[in-house]
Amino acid sequence: MHDGRFQTLDAVYSHYHSGIQQTQNLDPSLVTGIPLSTQERAQLTAFLNTLTDEKFLTDSRFAPF
Repeated sequence: MHDGRFQTLDAVYSHYHSGIQQTQNLDPSLVTGIPLSTQERAQLTAFLNTLTDEKFLTDSRFAPF
């Protein structure tokens, strides 16, 4: 999640599935949760994994000085 409190995507999915405490800036649809089936979770994980470019992450040209 945004602040790094969850170690896995499954933990993030569970967090959003259970619903989130209402705040002034929260979209009301998140209060009731976002239910995802096992298949939807797998599909979302597969998609998110395509966004990770291992070649870029390990390219020495972009390493900190």
